[in-house]
Amino acid sequence: MYNFSPGPGVLFHDVLEYVQMEMLNWKNSGISILELNHRSPEFRSLLMNTKHKLRLLMNIPADYEILFLQGGATQMFSTIPLNFANKNDKVDYIVNGYWSNFAAKEASKFCNVNISNMSNFNDYTICPDQKDLKISSESKYVHYCDNETIHGCEFDYVPDVGDKPLICDMSSNFLSKLIDIKKFAMIYAGSHKNIGPAGMVLVIIRRNMLTNNKNDIPTMLNLVKLCEANSMLNTPPIFPIYVAGLTFKKIFDMGGIHEIEKMRDLKAQKLYNTIDNSNGFYTYRMQPQYRSKMNVPFQLKNEQLEHEFIEQAKVQGFIGLNGHHSVGHCRVSLYNAMTMDGVVKLCNFMVEFSTYRVLC
Repeated sequence: MYNFSPGPGVLFHDVLEYVQMEMLNWKNSGISILELNHRSPEFRSLLMNTKHKLRLLMNIPADYEILFLQGGATQMFSTIPLNFANKNDKVDYIVNGYWSNFAAKEASKFCNVNISNMSNFNDYTICPDQKDLKISSESKYVHYCDNETIHGCEFDYVPDVGDKPLICDMSSNFLSKLIDIKKFAMIYAGSHKNIGPAGMVLVIIRRNMLTNNKNDIPTMLNLVKLCEANSMLNTPPIFPIYVAGLTFKKIFDMGGIHEIEKMRDLKAQKLYNTIDNSNGFYTYRMQPQYRSKMNVPFQLKNEQLEHEFIEQAKVQGFIGLNGHHSVGHCRVSLYNAMTMDGVVKLCNFMVEFSTYRVLC
């Protein structure tokens, strides 16, 4: 089976085999990783090694903290305004899809939200240009989603927000490309796309953001306290942290992020060429400049044809091609663990399916 699901997404096969191999006897300890005590020196060593690998892999500066937290990326939609703004404060959100809109609505429960790209925030076929962004002078921070998984919209630049802290949701494209961490005050990413299994959110945050002394933040959402406790205010997501460490090592063995990015571009180019050369059998709404390299939604002529496509794909071993329930249609997710072989075979199937249906 080739798993093109948007999340939980495909994991590296040899990482899964390694997990299977030591599942019942982690590092010859006599117990499973699922039984490991988070207060033990063995787990502390695992946690620090996982952080170290990520710091090297993504060139994370020393003045940034790394957290592995429960709750998922969606919980950060509330955590961020609670930590960095008060009720009457203004914050800025760039909205170019479902998840950035969700984040803005959640933040509006706790402070005043300004939509920085108000002129085109309903157009989910583009990412706003830098010139379209109107950042509030009194804004406490600026938030955006680098890659919208549902609408297939990915920024090709990092917004310039002046001296405002820039916070980015990179849930679906973290680890897929080289980034300059220093441009961000905070990055967060749900684990179940390119990092590991579901149940964890990764947070990378500049230490000078950790200055709040607010007493009205729920303890488990207080980033200052979470950093002070080294992600362990309660039992952390041990298994996802363990798999994340194996994933980071796998990417090192593949040649690092630079090689991952090259493979990402090749897979996306192959799929987009198949769509573009289908004579309109497959269509894609996103403006070419902002086409996502990770999540590719597309449409067929009608719902019945899309259903037939998805069912025939399953028979051929391609799963996870349904679009999000909010928009329907079809979608292909090209996370790091999806092989070029899988993409080529899917594209061949797409060509065969369109040829057969046209002839019919």
